[in-house]
Amino acid sequence: GIILSAGESTRMGAPKALLDLGGRSFLQRVVAAMIEGGVLRVTVVVGGRHEARLREFLAAEEATSTTPIRIVTNPAPEGGPISSLRCGLAHSVGESAIVHPVDIPAVTAADIAALIKTANEDRSNAHAVITSVGRRRAHPVWLSQQGCKGVLALPATATLRDYLHQADVRIQYVERSNELLRQDVDTPAAYADFTDLWRRRNDAK
Repeated sequence: GIILSAGESTRMGAPKALLDLGGRSFLQRVVAAMIEGGVLRVTVVVGGRHEARLREFLAAEEATSTTPIRIVTNPAPEGGPISSLRCGLAHSVGESAIVHPVDIPAVTAADIAALIKTANEDRSNAHAVITSVGRRRAHPVWLSQQGCKGVLALPATATLRDYLHQADVRIQYVERSNELLRQDVDTPAAYADFTDLWRRRNDAK
């Protein structure tokens, strides 16, 4: 599992990874979803001005976790999410990877498990399994070993979307009902809207 958490959070004004959602930080929620969903290792990519705070936070998390949590530094986070993904993949020791950004905090263990199940059952030898909500692409994304290599081979200016749009890349989808998998949190206004939506959804259960 690779969690992308190296952004400067300029528009938010505070590290998004440490924002609270129902008494737990975004980062805690994504790490827990990864572990409870079945990943074998968690790699968190950090960088920029918030790196020291995130490292301190993750050190405390790792002390209580039975699943290894690796912290990787992105030395150039201004390169965007793809630069963090490259850093995470370069340090990955697995044959495949599940990628998820920390600013989409409502991912659940069930969402992760569904992705792994679909990847394991796939007979098309897909390079990527993508979560979809209402038949629209969402996160997280699973990459096969070949998919990981394909992303690492991209030009420096390319994105994960560029890789997924290549004609020879085989894609499988797993449909989920969790509409919050398409909700990223980049600004204080988006955070307020998201927490309100999250509370109303949980109150309705």
